[in-house]
Parts: sequence; C-alpha cells; structure tokens
Amino acid sequence: MERRSLSYSAFKPGCINERNRSRRCQVKVEISDTFHFPPEIIFAVLTDIRCHSDWLSGTIELASLSEHPARLGTKWEHFSDLLGRRVLISNKCNLYKTNSKFGWVTIKPLAFQTTFFLQPGSDSTGLGCGMEWESTGVAHMAEPLLVKETSERVAKSLAGMKTYLLTYTKPTK
Repeated sequence: MERRSLSYSAFKPGCINERNRSRRCQVKVEISDTFHFPPEIIFAVLTDIRCHSDWLSGTIELASLSEHPARLGTKWEHFSDLLGRRVLISNKCNLYKTNSKFGWVTIKPLAFQTTFFLQPGSDSTGLGCGMEWESTGVAHMAEPLLVKETSERVAKSLAGMKTYLLTYTKPTK
C-alpha cells in the first residue's frame, strides 16, 4: 500500500527570515511501499551506490565514490537529470542504521536530505523514502513544481527498486 505525505511549515513562526524578510520554509515529501524482499537485501541495494543509476530516478551515472559499500561519512557524486538538465550532484551519507535506515545530505547544487527507512514485516518489508529541503526566497514560488517533481521522482525510484530487486544478486567487494 502506497502512502503519500506532503507536509509544509509555511507561515508558521520562524518561517520568515527577519534579515531579508524572505520566506524560509521546510518542505517534506514522503512515499512508502511494501516490498516482498528481506530488509538485508533492500539495505544492500541502498548502500551499493554503484547501482543507484539502475533504479534511482533521475540518476544518470556515478562520477565519484569514496568507499564501497556506503557507510556513515561516505561521499559520492553523480550526474542527474534535474528538470531536464544534466547536473553534478554531491552527496554525503549522514544516516546509517543497518537494515533500518539509510540517508544522505545533498550538498550541491541544492541542499536537501534523502532518507530511506525500512520496516520489516513477517513476509515483507515496508520501504519509505523521504526528501526534505528548505524553500527560501524566490524558490518558494516554485515549491508546487518541486513538490510534484520530487513526488514523481520518489515514486519512480521505489518502482525502479522493485524492478531492480527482481534481478539483483549481491555484488562482491
């Protein structure tokens, strides 16, 4: 069962930056789905950055990777299709809990947090993906487009993960 959750903090106290009077609002997109694979296999795919271009929507190719498999502190860059443009994305793993949670902060060109969380069940695993960013200034006006694009990208990534898992064999180091 898919669950979509979009949350905003617009117009709440602290949402206006007093220095430049621009809006600074947290935006979060979260989608989850059920996978009929054990959490160990899903976590192995999440931490295998080399295969992200095979299932992660928008990712074109890996440019650099500091270590494999990914763990806390791992850095990587990949080329991605961002609203029709090829862009170099820089990431750093900042969440790592074996078979439970994996995530990274994107450092450039836009700062945002990506988090995958696993919820083991008796015969399946719930996998959710959340993306969070701060919407500021003029970019705040593009928020509806960014939320729509992000929601579609997350949904495609989860579907891509399901397809990829059907042919997945754990790689050797």
